[in-house]
Amino acid sequence: MKTNKILLTLLFCLILFQISFGAVKGFKKQAHINTYSPFNKKTVENSHYLPDRVIVKLQKSVQPNRKSRFFGISSVDKVLERFSVSSVEQIFPDRIKGKNGKELFMTNFYAVNFSSPVDPFSFAKELSNLTEIEYAEPWFIYPISDITSCRPNDTFRNYQWGLDKILADTAWCIEQGDTNVVIGIIDTGVQLDHPDLQSNIYINQGEWGSDGFGGSKQNNGIDDDGNGYIDDLHGWDFGGSDYHYPIGDNNPAPVNTQSAHGTHVAGIASAATNNGAGVSGVGYKCKILPVKTSSDNDTRSGGYPYIIYGFEGILYAASMGATVINCSWGRRRLTV
Repeated sequence: MKTNKILLTLLFCLILFQISFGAVKGFKKQAHINTYSPFNKKTVENSHYLPDRVIVKLQKSVQPNRKSRFFGISSVDKVLERFSVSSVEQIFPDRIKGKNGKELFMTNFYAVNFSSPVDPFSFAKELSNLTEIEYAEPWFIYPISDITSCRPNDTFRNYQWGLDKILADTAWCIEQGDTNVVIGIIDTGVQLDHPDLQSNIYINQGEWGSDGFGGSKQNNGIDDDGNGYIDDLHGWDFGGSDYHYPIGDNNPAPVNTQSAHGTHVAGIASAATNNGAGVSGVGYKCKILPVKTSSDNDTRSGGYPYIIYGFEGILYAASMGATVINCSWGRRRLTV
């Protein structure tokens, strides 16, 4: 243990030495935010920007000659001349003092205006390669609302106003869900063969494939994964067919239109998206675990079924590894 601490201390000192030595040795290019951001990088295709200028940030150690036409730095000015630069303007004043009395160092930002037909991305890339420049980039402009940036091509997407409200199209440029995320739909069942859902229906791997005796785990009448539910390949039905005599089974699909609520909810959560059909789902790469907690013949709630076994359904979904559980049930009254 003592030896490990000594080795860690030596390693830490070596890292500090390398950092310090690198800083003294000369200019150290600082990585621009786009090089390590987890989000999508700005590109010509997905950005808005002014066509005739770029922003340049000089290294702190570099002092431009303000009496010169450009920066007064030969290596930089040569590049500017090739791109027909008309002017170089300092963006921020020399002294910016905050309310706390601290000065903000912003004097090394410049707007470079040019008339060359080259795209600002290409110009900025060449400037960023120069030692004296920390980074250069186009002068980006931003819309107030950007709800069509990654809009899918689903047939009924234009009718899903709720997705516009939450700016889903913008969010999908960054995240679309994950196949390792399981959403438990504790409801009236989910139509397993629905064309906009079937590709995202959860598969219980413990009840999938050969059982080693010439049969298939999904329909051999055996609880292969030992979770207490036989052949629950795609979830479980706690309510069964008759609410008077509920007998659970391994088919969590509804049998009538009165029980379509669960299918509707599942589509909102994770319908197959950008497939040119149907609707768009919020987390459309996630998997749907159907858990039916109503009975097929129950129409006591104004012609629709009651959620009877909701708590059993929640426990089942949690035990199956659901990381998100949806309970779109009615009523706001408390029980205690």
